[in-house]
Order: sequence, then structure tokens, then C-alpha cells
Amino acid sequence: MLKIPALLSVLYGGTTALAAPSEFLTTGTGSYYDPYRLSRVQHLCELADEVRQGNSFEGKYLVLESDITFDGSEDFTGIGTAGEDTYNSRSFCGDFNGMLYTVSSLRLNTDGVSATGLFNSLGTGAYVHHLRLDSSCSVNGSRNTGGIAGIVWDGIIEFCSSQATISGTMHVGGIVGTLHAGAIQHCVSAGNVSATKSVGGIAGTLDGTSYVNGCYNTSPVRAASPGACGGIVGEAYGRAVVAACYNIGRVTGRRSEEFDITPAAIISDCPVPVWTGEEKGCCYVESYSGVTDRAARQFTAEQMRSATSADYLNRTLYSTDLLVSPSPAAIYGDMEFTLHPTLNSGFPIMKWEIKPGGSAVTETFSDKRVSTFVIEGNRLIATGDDSVSIFTPDGRFVAESADIYLAPGIYIANGQKIVITR
Repeated sequence: MLKIPALLSVLYGGTTALAAPSEFLTTGTGSYYDPYRLSRVQHLCELADEVRQGNSFEGKYLVLESDITFDGSEDFTGIGTAGEDTYNSRSFCGDFNGMLYTVSSLRLNTDGVSATGLFNSLGTGAYVHHLRLDSSCSVNGSRNTGGIAGIVWDGIIEFCSSQATISGTMHVGGIVGTLHAGAIQHCVSAGNVSATKSVGGIAGTLDGTSYVNGCYNTSPVRAASPGACGGIVGEAYGRAVVAACYNIGRVTGRRSEEFDITPAAIISDCPVPVWTGEEKGCCYVESYSGVTDRAARQFTAEQMRSATSADYLNRTLYSTDLLVSPSPAAIYGDMEFTLHPTLNSGFPIMKWEIKPGGSAVTETFSDKRVSTFVIEGNRLIATGDDSVSIFTPDGRFVAESADIYLAPGIYIANGQKIVITR
């Protein structure tokens, strides 16, 4: 008679015939207050495997807990795969919070695939935010190539920066290759971006109802053959809107006589019959970009380094008709352009860029009717005699205490918005 241990050996191959679960899936439940936590290259590779196998992570929350440095030995080809449309793609659709940590030494070199980026494909509901790629990263693909994402079918990328070298054939951008729907907001491209054509500092191509708000580019942008080439966006279709953006990156392209496409400081090609969007409140420095843009405001380098340019951009940025569903994770003040004497050669930056990875932050959420308290890591301590009432952003009661440890997340404490990031 076959004994039980022998039966188990047959079923499980002596040790186990079942694949071990991805390690990062054991770090949390994927909920808002208990997200999956990623701290190593292995975790990003596991995430890529999970999405490739059909797990979209829709409705799930993931956070980075540290900087991530690749060493070149990893079998990592980006997260998700792109098909001819969103239904034939395996896309990441969750909330990925980079916590302002940095990804270093990422080297992607693909040929013949539909999309290439840290995230190859982002789907409906995807929200990737507070993430940095440094100058040691490079992304080389063909069509739909970008630093943060190759293609976005319907999602939001926010508070991200890329200093990576990005190259491809067409639909190539410093942040996103092609944005079919959704938004790129408060992002920075400061690397080097090149393609055969259809290339932009932030996005190569916009389509559908899509938005690029509050972004800037300092990357050189180059098109090798005649075709769309712009400092912010290469080409735009549908109801694509570009607002409150500026470019000081050098734009190098060749005019297309056949399609009357001229390299531009902001958007190169917006075909009138198929583009119903707008370019609003954008600016540039011609001596830096090397091209002009009749739809944008031209500043001298001196003016761009003054409060004049930051005020101009912020006025447009805070127009109520332009902000695209900002997440509660977004600190309102972080969206603002500001000046810093030692960063970006004195040109405007965004306030979030000054913050270190993983730091806890606070900001006034409504009026001044708040109790005084301090944040130390994930600990909230009242400095007066009264305790502090703490709620979730949607109004659910969490606690009332003068001294409490909070899980990572966003809270409203006596009318003040706090974000606990560690």
C-alpha cells in the first residue's frame, strides 16, 4: 500500500512541485493601509512576472520601501506586455507609490516588442507616482518607448522624474512613449531622448482624451528623420491637452515637407482635422530649445529664472478645468512650480523634487482650524492639551489620541492633511 509520505513525494516532487509565491505578495494584503511592499530588484522582477501571467493588480496598492539598484544580471524586461489594444495587453492597473525613492542602473534593451519602459504597459485605473529614475538608467526600444512607461492605455503618471537615456524608433518620450488616455502630471524629464521620429521630452504621442499638465523638460530631444519632434510632446491627436509646461531642452529635428511638420518647443505636430485639444499656459526659452512655438509664451533665460515664469505656470496649473482627478496622495503644494538657487540651473522646479525618499510630510488641508501636532516618522504627537481626531480622506474615523502610531497612508487630522510614508 502506498504510504502518505510517498504520495506527497509523488505529488510535490520530493520538495515541492508548486511554485513559491512571489515574496513581495507576503509583505502585505495589497490594501490601502496594508500595501504590498517592494524593497529589492527581486520584487520588481516578481511584479513583472505576476503581470505577465495576467495579474493586473487592479484595486491593489504597492509601495517602494527603499532605493532600487539593478546590477545587470537580472532577467527584467519591464512590467506588463502591450498588444494592439488594451484588451490584448497585460497591463499593470494598480497603485504604485514610489515613495520618492530612486531606481538606478536599469538597463532595458528590447527589439521588436510593442512597448518598452519600467512599466511596458499601464491599463485602466493605473496610478504610478512619486518615482525617480536616475542618470544611470537607459531604456532602448522600438515603438512606444518611455522611461516610466512605454504605453498608457488609460492611467495617470504623477510626481515622477527621469534622468535616463531614452531611445527608440517612434512614439518615444522621456516619461511615456504613447499616452492613449489619462494624464501625465507634475513630471520631469532631464536625461536624453532620441528617436527616428514622433519623439517628445515628456511624451512621444498623445491620443484620445489625454493630458500633460505641470511638466517640464530639460532633456535634449532629437529626431533622426523628418517627423514630429517636440520639447514636451512629439505629436497630439484627439482631445489631447498640454498645459502649464515648459521646455528648455534642445530640440533637434528635420522639417517634414510632406506633412508640414516642424520641430517645436512644446508640441510639434497637432493635425487640425484630428486634434481638438489645446496648448495652454506653456512657455519656453528659444535660445535653449533652438526652436519657436507660436502657441506658447517665450521667455528669456533671465525671465525663466525669475518668479515671473513660476507664477505664470502656476496660474494655469491651478485652473480648475485642467487638474485631472488629483489623487489624495498628492500634496497640493507639491504641484507648484518654485525656484531653487542650486537646482536646475535656477530654472523652475516643482516642490516635490526637494523632498528625500521615504520622508513623512504634512500640509494644511483646509483652513487654520487645526490642533498643533508634530509628525515623527509614523508617530503623531499632539503638542497641546487636546487629543487629535484622525480620519481617512473619505471620512472614516481612525482614532482620537494625543500620541499614536499610524500605518503608511493618507489621513485628515483635525482638518490637516498628513501623509505617512514609513
